[in-house]
Amino acid sequence: MSEKPAEKQLIDINILRELVGDDQEVITDILQEFLVSGRKIATELNEAYKATQYDQVCITAHKLKSSARYIGALRLGKLCEQIEHCGEKGGDAQLNELLARFKEEMAAVENYLAERQNITL
Repeated sequence: MSEKPAEKQLIDINILRELVGDDQEVITDILQEFLVSGRKIATELNEAYKATQYDQVCITAHKLKSSARYIGALRLGKLCEQIEHCGEKGGDAQLNELLARFKEEMAAVENYLAERQNITL
């Protein structure tokens, strides 16, 4: 299976490799931890939105943005950045659309990790 260009990939694993090296066990551990913490943060994000706690939406999106970029999930990180900025403005309609896209992207990242990196979901 050929690799897609980096900008089209769900995860550019080379970003993580540049940070931690080529040890597949270390990479797998980091990706597994991302899934655990990412799911928790995603739940917190949705709960904050439902409670119209936009300041918490911003904080939570910021946390996941950093984690996503660290593992090379750049599209997910970009979405988190957009959610963070939208939350700062309290834009409910746009935030709703971004969160729907976020949910899809997060699911795609989880599936990618399960298929490509043998991460247990």
